[in-house]
Amino acid sequence: MSATTSAPLLQARGISKSFGAVKAVDDVDITASPGRISAVIGPNGAGKTTLFNALSGFSAADAGTVTLDGRDITSLPPHRIARLGLVRTFQTARPLRTATVLENVLAGTYLHGRGGIGAALFPTPRVRRAEAALVERSRATLAAVGLLAEQDRYPDELAAGQLRLLEIARGLAAEPRVLLLDEPAAGLNKVETSRLEESLLEIRASGTAVLLVEHDVDLVLRVSDHVTVLDFGRLLRSGAPEDIRRDPAVAAAYFGTEDPVPAPSDEGGA
Repeated sequence: MSATTSAPLLQARGISKSFGAVKAVDDVDITASPGRISAVIGPNGAGKTTLFNALSGFSAADAGTVTLDGRDITSLPPHRIARLGLVRTFQTARPLRTATVLENVLAGTYLHGRGGIGAALFPTPRVRRAEAALVERSRATLAAVGLLAEQDRYPDELAAGQLRLLEIARGLAAEPRVLLLDEPAAGLNKVETSRLEESLLEIRASGTAVLLVEHDVDLVLRVSDHVTVLDFGRLLRSGAPEDIRRDPAVAAAYFGTEDPVPAPSDEGGA
């Protein structure tokens, strides 16, 4: 686990969101700190993705506040939140189908682009150098998630697991300060999960704050510094991975038993 103890970069307090009579998220607090992986787990319908949508501006919370590096971003739209450094992925991959894998990742660098119509029509040597640097950075990002060999292919040619990794690569290309990953291991085989785990640890080592929603509890327990458990929209438990693993209430929510959650295996681990 990371030894970093930096102050939280992302802080959410009292987040609530209802859909009709259903309270999907009910008074939840959560934080994400530089150089740490914080995970959110819980059974289906626990409110995990709804929480992510509220944090990233895709769905306004009914109550609560979200701050990024001390700035209130609660009411900002997603594109402005992304420009401030909070980037998220989605449960379902959303690639640009008519663009290559490399071009998809390049699209993720738009937050750092300085060009415009004029630069596109009359590219100066400086603009060309900047574009070349973005291409190289995008290739390095693809290499980090194991997709460099697929850079000239199109999304429809990729397996489901590869699409998940492409989604992560595009998020990383934006060089986020806080990266929200919504079920990144969904559909991955053991080799891809191992690659994902390596990537997560590298992202953490780079100083990025990671907030992870994931059903693969084994993976969560291996890589996370802090785990928050939601159940029916409410905070059930929050703490260190080992404490969460041994908590009878967490085991009951997941497996219907008070026996501890099984210890994480080393298979697929970095």
